[in-house]
Amino acid sequence: MSYKKLIFKTNTTIEIENATIYYSKINKSLPKKLISEIRTSLLLISKNTSNFQFRHKKIQVFWLKKFPYGIYFIEEDLEIYIIAFWHSKQDIPRKISKNL
Repeated sequence: MSYKKLIFKTNTTIEIENATIYYSKINKSLPKKLISEIRTSLLLISKNTSNFQFRHKKIQVFWLKKFPYGIYFIEEDLEIYIIAFWHSKQDIPRKISKNL
């Protein structure tokens, strides 16, 4: 099975870092669990994007299982652009228009 190349927008890495900082203040083991779930999710996304919900036009989302976050991405040819890592309670449509 082939894997597609993942490309992160700068904001995405900052959003992930902010989430890990937030969870480290709650419990020191939570950031490791969050990163582990993100890695597993990215592996699933890179294998097959057709299983995931379309959120806005061509933007798809993968919802994490144990944390209230979604990984938002766009698939173009053999590349997947990770455009956002947002909490499920954030105002998504306004942020999407700013990031595209």
